[in-house]
Amino acid sequence: MLVGLIGGLAFGINSASAQDTANAYRWDIFQFVDDDPFNEPFASGEGGVAYAYAQDNTIIMLTGSGTFHLDDPTAVTGGGTWKTYPEHGMRVTGEGTYTVTELISFVEAPGYIPPIIGDTIAERTDARSGLAVMRIEYADADGNPAGAGVLTVSSRLAMDAPASIFVGVTVTKDFTAFWDRFEPVRGVNANRANFHVIPETSG
Repeated sequence: MLVGLIGGLAFGINSASAQDTANAYRWDIFQFVDDDPFNEPFASGEGGVAYAYAQDNTIIMLTGSGTFHLDDPTAVTGGGTWKTYPEHGMRVTGEGTYTVTELISFVEAPGYIPPIIGDTIAERTDARSGLAVMRIEYADADGNPAGAGVLTVSSRLAMDAPASIFVGVTVTKDFTAFWDRFEPVRGVNANRANFHVIPETSG
């Protein structure tokens, strides 16, 4: 079993110097897409979910993906859905969509994983770990404005990446900070994120 690989991970090769040349990136809250996603071999795919707590244990659930460019903070795409729940998660207290409006910062981090890990989002060798901070705007289920905030997406490659990097997302919504992200654990297909370099196209 590749138990140690599940807890922390984007998928790719050693990327310590990649940001020297990379300009455009894709980010995803991902899921494992295999029939038995916690036995090797396994692969990452689109459509994951991630959770975080606020100070009063209110929970926010996010889906999402998008792109950003380092040379133009407003050249962003994407977003996702959000739902909030009380501490025990028995009812939905708010829901809707969010849109990324600006890249605040992105820093790439080192690390790698072995080729046994699959990747259905993009080329496995384009995957990266790192920390992205993005400005977002919320809408409710009817499409009405529902506040603004900052989304932080963090991903750690499975091997030789600094242990100080957390895996998952945190987010603010107006005056509320959902600062305590759910830790990714084996057997729960949630709370994981990754990045991919978007290759430059010629022509």
